[in-house]
Amino acid sequence: MKQFVNKMKLGAAEAAKMAQQAMEITRIKSHISSKEKEVDRYFEAIGEKVFEAYVDNKLERSESFIAEASQQIVRLRREISELEERIKQVKQVKSCPCGRNVPLEANYCPACGHYFESRPPVKVICGRCETFNEENSLYCYNCGDYLMPLSLEDPKKPGQSSSSDEQGEKR
Repeated sequence: MKQFVNKMKLGAAEAAKMAQQAMEITRIKSHISSKEKEVDRYFEAIGEKVFEAYVDNKLERSESFIAEASQQIVRLRREISELEERIKQVKQVKSCPCGRNVPLEANYCPACGHYFESRPPVKVICGRCETFNEENSLYCYNCGDYLMPLSLEDPKKPGQSSSSDEQGEKR
């Protein structure tokens, strides 16, 4: 009976984790969608501005607006790419050059046979919200909580000095 209860607890914990993951992915996709709509509005505004300048026979008048709007589009596309990478982190997958997403621990792509030379970067899981953070993160990028260092020898918060820093030793 105890084994059954433990299996139920593990199943419930896994289901909760999957639900949280699905919610996070949905939230990120919503951000992506709003940024894509903003990109579309910039493209539309550029088109209108160019057309108005063409009708007035003064195309040079629209150049500064086009440059500014284009910079915003580049910024938004970069943010979209970062959000898409975040989805991969949440799903714990990486991209193959063939376009397929494969598990982080995969050494070879099952679709094309591509060999992944390096192991995936170590992730630090926030103890507060369970978000995966980059190995060298000091604070969780989701909730802002301080992430404990991996080394037990130097459990200090940023800004505090340690004896190894004073002695000039590298960590």
